[in-house]
Amino acid sequence: MLSRRTKDQNNVSFSDIVWQDQEIKKAYIKVVKTLQDSMNSLESGKLTFNFKGRPVKAVSSDIIRIVSELPQDDSLGIALRNIILEGLMSSEDHSVGSGSIFLSSLLRGAIPKYKSGKLRAETEEVLEAVSTLIGTGVCYQIVRSIIKEGAIDSRINFEVSNRDKNFLVKIQSSLKVVGEFHELFSVNRSKISNAYTLAVDGVIESLGEIDCLLQSAASSKQNVFLIARGYSPDVVNTLMKNYGKKNMFVFPFVAVGEESVYENLRKADIKVIHRDSYLMLRTLTIDDISMKESDIVLDDYMVRIGGVDSTSRNVTVVVPQAYEKNIGLIYDRIVMSLKCARETCRTGTCIETYSGKRVSIKSAINARKTTRSIKKMLEGLGCIILHQK
Repeated sequence: MLSRRTKDQNNVSFSDIVWQDQEIKKAYIKVVKTLQDSMNSLESGKLTFNFKGRPVKAVSSDIIRIVSELPQDDSLGIALRNIILEGLMSSEDHSVGSGSIFLSSLLRGAIPKYKSGKLRAETEEVLEAVSTLIGTGVCYQIVRSIIKEGAIDSRINFEVSNRDKNFLVKIQSSLKVVGEFHELFSVNRSKISNAYTLAVDGVIESLGEIDCLLQSAASSKQNVFLIARGYSPDVVNTLMKNYGKKNMFVFPFVAVGEESVYENLRKADIKVIHRDSYLMLRTLTIDDISMKESDIVLDDYMVRIGGVDSTSRNVTVVVPQAYEKNIGLIYDRIVMSLKCARETCRTGTCIETYSGKRVSIKSAINARKTTRSIKKMLEGLGCIILHQK
């Protein structure tokens, strides 16, 4: 090992260059043993990790957390662990579930092998791939319900309940409307509950056009989800000021798309008025819109209007208060599982030969590429430069 001293103003830093092949190999063997012990514990269901001060049973989807938290008592071991961790993160970024295959293969010094590939995955095969990722506990049961109800592409929302002792999954038919809230209106929530929905086919240019609607919204304090082609700045500024002061809850949404947007709204029994119908628009109140209230779920560049007939779905997972601290972990596992399910549906499935577990074909291909790359990198290491102060 050589040490090189460099000066940076008043600080003195050292770079340790480890060039002895045997020293690197010795450190790598130690890292592999630590990782292998963890993988064995993971496979046997005995591995736990710390999440917000609580021990949590680990599953394959937690592989990045597991490896990143493994202790190393020397900088050379940390450097080698981090090379493996970088490969693991890269693999998971490209394909959910490929990280565990990559790591298991790398530790064995082998390249992953597969059999029984199928380009078209049945529902039970998709669920089998999901169970490979997260086991068969509560999160799996939630994901299974979502997939069985055809909500595989839905955005997942969470509610914490102090009444329910068990997890609940609420799946509601919803209509997607592409667009955004007006740029002058800031919405600090992910869902608008129990809202009346009105669509105006045109641009709302003055407050007078919707004065009756605003007065009834102000007196009732009812949420109103207002869809239009556009709004004048004066209209939006007034809505924003009243929303901020909690005087009125009218949410101006700008719909994007051709006439089909409003046709879909009409088919979903949502009140649609053309802006040229002045008298009808000016005299409209909340009572004239609809007696049916909907939950509006905010998504990226769109909203989902719940409670209407559509092939799209809104999913709400009700979490008992006792699990509130783990909600971030639960969310990660469910979202990763649904991503795995969508990927499996697109690319098909195969069986990983060593473990005998079903995985998506994409994760299989990606794990093989990553294993070859990282294996070649580690075998070709001539030296490692370790920065120390």
